[in-house]
Amino acid sequence: MTFKKYSRSVATNMVIANMIGTGIFTSIGFQVMSPPIGIPDPFAIMFIWFIGGIFALCGATAYAEVATTFRESGGEYTFLSKIYHPVVGFASGWVSIIVGFSAAIAALALASGDYLMPIMNKLLGANLPEFTPKIVAISLILLVTFIQLGGVVTGGLFQNIITSIKLLFIVVLIISPFFFLSDETRSNVSFAPSDVSWSTICSLPFAGSLVYVMFAYSGWNSSSYIAGNMENPKKNLPFSLVTGTAVVTIVYLLLTGVFMYVCTFDELRGKIAIGNIVISKVFNEQTALVFAGLFAVALVSGINAMFIAGPRVAQRMGHDYRIFSFLKGQTEKGAPVNAILLQTFISVVIILLFDFRMILQYIELTLSLFCLLTVVGVFVIRARKLGDESTIKTWGYPFTPILFIGVTLWMIFYFAHLEPMRLVWTLVTILFGLGIYFIRNYSRKLYIEAFKNSFNLKGRTNRYEYWSFFIANIYLTMLGFVLFISINKLISNLENVNLYHLIVSIFIILFYLSLLIIQIPLIALSVRRMHDHGKSGWYVFVPIYSLILSLQKGDLKRNIYGDTLQLED
Repeated sequence: MTFKKYSRSVATNMVIANMIGTGIFTSIGFQVMSPPIGIPDPFAIMFIWFIGGIFALCGATAYAEVATTFRESGGEYTFLSKIYHPVVGFASGWVSIIVGFSAAIAALALASGDYLMPIMNKLLGANLPEFTPKIVAISLILLVTFIQLGGVVTGGLFQNIITSIKLLFIVVLIISPFFFLSDETRSNVSFAPSDVSWSTICSLPFAGSLVYVMFAYSGWNSSSYIAGNMENPKKNLPFSLVTGTAVVTIVYLLLTGVFMYVCTFDELRGKIAIGNIVISKVFNEQTALVFAGLFAVALVSGINAMFIAGPRVAQRMGHDYRIFSFLKGQTEKGAPVNAILLQTFISVVIILLFDFRMILQYIELTLSLFCLLTVVGVFVIRARKLGDESTIKTWGYPFTPILFIGVTLWMIFYFAHLEPMRLVWTLVTILFGLGIYFIRNYSRKLYIEAFKNSFNLKGRTNRYEYWSFFIANIYLTMLGFVLFISINKLISNLENVNLYHLIVSIFIILFYLSLLIIQIPLIALSVRRMHDHGKSGWYVFVPIYSLILSLQKGDLKRNIYGDTLQLED
């Protein structure tokens, strides 16, 4: 069966839509602040957005070589699996499903909900509930889900239309101040280098601000996720990566210049909704409301682009791993239904549980890590001679990938130093995925069998069965803990305090009771694990020695406790 594929224009628009998100409309409010936070010099601010675009182009050219070497969908999941090891690719795919797309979709949807609030207040009144932006955000996600379920043609057409609207809106935003803003109200800023420009560029605040600029440029690699679903990927993939990144670089420079041309530093300082501030100064209140709606549309194009790319990662993992096999199917129109619905579900849950700032902090560090590994992969590809005559070579090799690697390492260090818990949560997410990789072949049947043998102290248990049950229990415990946090957050605003404490108490009792139950088979498994080494079950009470034995393979031949069970070890 031949499926429809995405055209060059869809791939390029994906890159543009993914890149132009919340970053450009929020960063400058912090850049104009006084040191050590900001770099309040117009020339330095323009320069930082310029070199941010150069760094992004360095990454795009490296991705072009990696993507044209393998020419399969899945992005970093596919690339890292083939360059390093399947476990690295699995970790990347896991992070992409949870963080790279679902959390990013949730963040964009929440931002869209905030931009739509002035319109909602105008139409429905000013006393709307606090959770209204979240309802709007979830509604937008469900709308995009419905469109993507229509298949490749429908989703691609919507992407082209909505990205065109986004670019048209940005063009209007850029040129309108020169026609509608009077000389008396504009900022009269000078973009020429000043006495402090170069010292600002060489300062630590400039290096810190570069981190947030690079985050605003993230998304330049998005078309690599659909390489296998793209027409003529050898030509169209590098074109979409480089052209899309170059277009966004120009757009970012123009927008940054307009923001400072229209508003003074005092008007911008510390503000987040920069677009609304600029439009409100240029136009009247009614026109500003229209533009608020267009801001939301601009962000929806990013949501749609991620719904094109994200499910392809999950679908690819479904083909490679039995545990995700339910994600590999797709309709005749090319829509990976289950993968789309999974991404929708995760995004909605994230919206219900977290706010915009928390989501944004979670995304930043995690995505940088796997982009770094992919660009490093260019050197591995060259060393192992994995490319062929159809591979597009990295422009400026080896300097451009080295430059990108250096900047990304600085970003990771900066975020980890600024808030170490970001690094902790990133590592927890990755370790969670690695655990799933380890027990990927551990079936539900084996888990149930362990419960059936809860009091069987005879026979042997191999290393795989023992540790798979152990890790599965850790996952169930973590899921119970996450469920408790979620329920606690959802009911924390209950007016009836007694009802709140009753629900929490019942859940805690059930949680600890279930925790006790799932540990019962582990005692018998531990005894049989000792038997696998020809040792008495009493050795489980010798902590360090029993742990060492449980980590090692058992006897390869029959012993006094029965036959070997090494088939799945």
